[in-house]
Amino acid sequence: MKQELSIFLCFLKDKLSLLILLIINTAVIILFFNLSMDSTEWLYPACLSVVLSGPFLFVQYFSYRKLMIMCDTGEINLPDEVYSGKHYVRKINSTLIKIHRHYNTRLNEEKQKNLDFRRFISQFIHAMKTPVTVIDLAVQNTPGTACQDRRECGLYNTIQDISEENKRQLEMLNNLLDYLRINEFNKDYKPESVDLYPELIKIINSKKRSFIYNNVCPHIVPNGIQRAEVLTDSKWNAVMLEQIISNSIKYSGASEEMKKVDFKIETDENKTILSIRDYGIGIPAHDLQKIMDPFFTGENGRKMKNATGIGLYIVKLISQGLGHEIVVESHSGSGTCVSVIYRKLKLQ
Repeated sequence: MKQELSIFLCFLKDKLSLLILLIINTAVIILFFNLSMDSTEWLYPACLSVVLSGPFLFVQYFSYRKLMIMCDTGEINLPDEVYSGKHYVRKINSTLIKIHRHYNTRLNEEKQKNLDFRRFISQFIHAMKTPVTVIDLAVQNTPGTACQDRRECGLYNTIQDISEENKRQLEMLNNLLDYLRINEFNKDYKPESVDLYPELIKIINSKKRSFIYNNVCPHIVPNGIQRAEVLTDSKWNAVMLEQIISNSIKYSGASEEMKKVDFKIETDENKTILSIRDYGIGIPAHDLQKIMDPFFTGENGRKMKNATGIGLYIVKLISQGLGHEIVVESHSGSGTCVSVIYRKLKLQ
């Protein structure tokens, strides 16, 4: 009803000059009739004017109405009855078709350029991972930790520093690959029942060297839960948790005093919550709302030499794709708690 009223009002506005002309024409007919017939009759000439102009306005309105409805629905190829002899409407429609075709052509070109660029970056990253892997193998084949003199100890420490920086390099390359793959998330998504507890242990063990290097100790808070079944994709969930844990390690900060990262799993009838809490530098209040924006590093990122600003953005995209919720609580100087809320797995 609102659409019909809107179309009718638009028709009146567009045809206002024509309606005024018809009213003037009717007044002239009445005046001519009265002067020529020496009569005050006005009903007959008025009805005559309405009979002559009414069908014309009726046809004009329904043609206008059909055109407006098609414009609202975004149709480009209008049927012939809409033109009704209006060559300017046909010309406008032809121009719109040309613009639409040109737009689609340019859009497809840009999509192809973007696809080619993403493929190039992906191949470049895979090529970069080869020397990173070689460095890692070379480090693993170095002698053990026994130091005979200060020179050997210094060399060993240097090798360990190289190994850790090499791992960071590999981690950043993997982050970039994950970012490139996010757009094709639906093609690589396999929802399944996953026991969160062993998955978490596996990820923590894979980060063992990072924990040791940064003088951080992982601590799983005992609460009696042995199994926590969640509905997720094990691969993407692992990527998401690895990124959160890496941030917890990174921002805990290496110091003489060992710090810890607490892991806690809680569950109820509706949800399962995995909380990852560090006791590091925390996040300033003015940065907290922006930490998941792409390429945002914030105040802490300016202090950290390897902050990229894409890690938590990847976490955000993955959690949205998996249907999980991310809640971040933090205070500057007192650490950060990131909670991943999983929907409860309900077996039919």
